[in-house]
Amino acid sequence: MGFHRKTIALTNSSLSVSIVPEEGGRISSVVSRISEIEFLLQSTNEDLHLKPGYDSQFQDGACAGIEECLPTVGICDDTTAGGPVPDHGDFWQLSWQVTAQSSDCLALVANGFSRPLLFQKTISLQESGLSIHYRVQNLGQSATSFLYACRRKHYSWPTPVREEWDSLAIRSPGLAKSSTWFFQPKQERPRCSTPVN
Repeated sequence: MGFHRKTIALTNSSLSVSIVPEEGGRISSVVSRISEIEFLLQSTNEDLHLKPGYDSQFQDGACAGIEECLPTVGICDDTTAGGPVPDHGDFWQLSWQVTAQSSDCLALVANGFSRPLLFQKTISLQESGLSIHYRVQNLGQSATSFLYACRRKHYSWPTPVREEWDSLAIRSPGLAKSSTWFFQPKQERPRCSTPVN
């Protein structure tokens, strides 16, 4: 029998989206409320017991849905500038804290352990789509480099299904002390209406 973690659902007339904060803040499901199609591959690992650390292997996690890879994708050893980094980075294996929530918006935050990075994301439903806004802040005393990748596992259909996904991989040569990096679509940044204490 698997260990079930709390899932938070966001819904509107077009989509139903599920997020699992304890599993790296991953988006575990995106379902069309019109066609009832599930767009994301579902995890077959029903017994997740994530123990964050440098030795954690990505394949021992959910390996499904939309997951965050930061500060890198591949394993880095102590010869890497800034020191070692685990497989697929820190954030897929961390429990994220919910900072605000409404029926169509969720804000989460987590602190990295291999680099002094604070990673925030706001997931919001638009009229007929999903928007994710990211903010990464260096909390360290010196500049640090990183590679960010949004890892998504989705189904392929033999019949035409309209889907628009932007692949995202961003490399930063250095995030200066106390500086912030933003990535967000060309839309107004969503605000979740209810802060969580």
